[in-house]
Amino acid sequence: MDIEIIPSDSFKVVIVAQENIANAMVIETVGDVAKVDYRSRLNVIPTDVAKVVFYMPELDTVELDGSGDIYIDDDFETEENMQIKIDWSGNIDVEEIICNKLETTINGSGNIEIGCVSNEVETIIRGSGNIGYYGSCGVHTIRIPGSGDVEAFDLFTEETYIDISGSGDAFVWVENLLDIHISGSGDVTYKGNPQLNIDIPGSGNVISWK
Repeated sequence: MDIEIIPSDSFKVVIVAQENIANAMVIETVGDVAKVDYRSRLNVIPTDVAKVVFYMPELDTVELDGSGDIYIDDDFETEENMQIKIDWSGNIDVEEIICNKLETTINGSGNIEIGCVSNEVETIIRGSGNIGYYGSCGVHTIRIPGSGDVEAFDLFTEETYIDISGSGDAFVWVENLLDIHISGSGDVTYKGNPQLNIDIPGSGNVISWK
């Protein structure tokens, strides 16, 4: 099952699926939270891709707990913080998020591709999935205890702080300050001409991209 999220002035849900698949879906809204799943104890094998389209005026949290994909179209803008999280193998693709702080987390093997304009971005990869960024932010904090990569060559940042205790790599674009601590085996490749603070008790490397 795939999910598409589209900005709108009002909330609406549209199911695009075979009738028997649509009847097996459960969509729950509790307060400001919407959840999508199949009914328990059903073995659902659709012959075509099933999709649920959410139209909504606001968005602050997206969590993917399965193997489907989530697509967020157009621009979502908020003065608050935004959280995006994958706990399994599905993927999340975001056209653009404009927010105060963006928090992205991967605990599984799924991937995130996201455009953002934000004061602060916080990235955590505990699994093997990758996160790709484009856009701009003031401060980017990256923690990689897992094996996934952060691909942020297209995310302009003023300051970036990186802590790699796993085997994942980070690719970043930094203007002013790049602070790096590598206790694992991952590498950091950077572009820009920032001030460097580097501490490597592990086996990783720091590479300047020209």
